[in-house]
Amino acid sequence: MTNDELKIKIEPFIKELMELNENAIEIAKQMIGKNLFKTDLYFCAMLNKSMQITDGFLEMIKHRNLSCAGILLRTNIDNCLRMFAMYIAENPEDLVDCVMNGEKISRFKDKEGKYLKDFYLKEQLGKYDEKLVQVYNNASGYVHFSEKGFFQSVRAEEDNAISVQVSHNIPEEANKYIIECIEAYIHYLKLFYKLFIDLIRVKIEYDSTH
Repeated sequence: MTNDELKIKIEPFIKELMELNENAIEIAKQMIGKNLFKTDLYFCAMLNKSMQITDGFLEMIKHRNLSCAGILLRTNIDNCLRMFAMYIAENPEDLVDCVMNGEKISRFKDKEGKYLKDFYLKEQLGKYDEKLVQVYNNASGYVHFSEKGFFQSVRAEEDNAISVQVSHNIPEEANKYIIECIEAYIHYLKLFYKLFIDLIRVKIEYDSTH
């Protein structure tokens, strides 16, 4: 896929992602409602982070910067894990205090007595999204130096030759992965929003009676 072909192909994805990103504001309004709880602050802060990383992701996609886009995809999934943690946490308010104090949520437990470590959250949320574990692990390869970074620079050529690239220019071979990256990002942004549906319903019901 050439760069010109990529530009045409990602246009509808970019439009969809920009529209999705604006949903965070409306969700935040519904979460705040008439009665503000400590947990609502956590949810709104997560929505704010989501908007900002999506802004950054869009810029990286436009610049074909797969390394940075992959990191932001991983961060997007991480948002999903930390939202899901609030559903299963033994005491959600303790989790909010933990974040506010700059502590790790991994020292807290869920309702079954399991620590809220990333690998556990990944496996638990993966029960509701069959590709989450695989995409999470693949995207982690952009966060830590791995074969994803290695083979963007080093490539085998004909006659047993090796080419090494240290450059601002990104090879067109990366374009198919850029498409996969933006499709995955949209999927997990939608999953992130879905995690608010029950919370909004409960909040609306509470506001209507208090």
